[in-house]
Amino acid sequence: MDAIIDYISGVEIKNPGPEEIYATQPFSKSLVEDYGYPKDCISTRPQVRVPKTPSDRKGYPMDIVVYEDSSKQKIKMIVECKKPDIKLSTQDQRQLENYMNLS
Repeated sequence: MDAIIDYISGVEIKNPGPEEIYATQPFSKSLVEDYGYPKDCISTRPQVRVPKTPSDRKGYPMDIVVYEDSSKQKIKMIVECKKPDIKLSTQDQRQLENYMNLS
């Protein structure tokens, strides 16, 4: 697949990987259509980033961020998507811990 359109932002994603096709996009759609979250309370593209350390300027990209409201000031939920056949690693655990430090 050469490109897909991000369900939330409408941005074209070139050369999407299995994680994007089989996890991020279906879960984004489910958040809106099945659980009733408004698209304007969700961020997928551009990805919100969490620093690995206080001095880190790049950080981990978060796949899906759901906010309390459309002002996008307070995070309600973070969704980290992995391709279907992945086994979690130590790095994945650290990534999740960094996300949890936001709460």
